[in-house]
Amino acid sequence: MRSYRTVLDRVVNEREPTMATVLWIIAVILVVAGIFALLRKQLVWGAVLIVVGLLVGPGGVSIFT
Repeated sequence: MRSYRTVLDRVVNEREPTMATVLWIIAVILVVAGIFALLRKQLVWGAVLIVVGLLVGPGGVSIFT
C-alpha cells in the first residue's frame, strides 16, 4: 500500500521541470519588458522589471522556492 506522502512527492517531482520552464519564460518576458522600458527612458520601471525577472528566474534566486 502506497502512502499518501509518497504519491504526493511523486506528483510534485514530476511537475518541477514544467514549473522551471514556466518560470524561465516569465523571467525572460520580464527582463525583455524591462529593457524596452529602459529604452523608452522609464528607468525606474525598467530596473524594477529586470530585478523581478532575475528573482523569478529558475537559474537565479527564485522567490518561489
